[in-house]
Amino acid sequence: MNFLLNIIVRMQDVDASTKCALMKQEHIAAREHIANGQLRHIWRTPAQSGNWSIWDVDSTTELHEIVSGLPLYPWMTVTVHPLAAHPLMPHVKEAGLSGSDT
Repeated sequence: MNFLLNIIVRMQDVDASTKCALMKQEHIAAREHIANGQLRHIWRTPAQSGNWSIWDVDSTTELHEIVSGLPLYPWMTVTVHPLAAHPLMPHVKEAGLSGSDT
């Protein structure tokens, strides 16, 4: 299952040294999720403290467990958008995943 997440991070109440340590932990966790194929893509949002990302996981429960386990989770506002295959994408039509030719 694919999900598009918009994550906004607000850490105004965190001192600089703690914030630095948490950011390092967050980057380590993200690299692990990239390496195991769960975090497929990630983009920064210009002029904001946040990102848009595509996650590929088996269930909404798995996604929740991953995101809620991230070091910065207490400071995150997360919006989750489930994604479905679109019939205009060539790989979807070739694989017969669209359920329709229209």
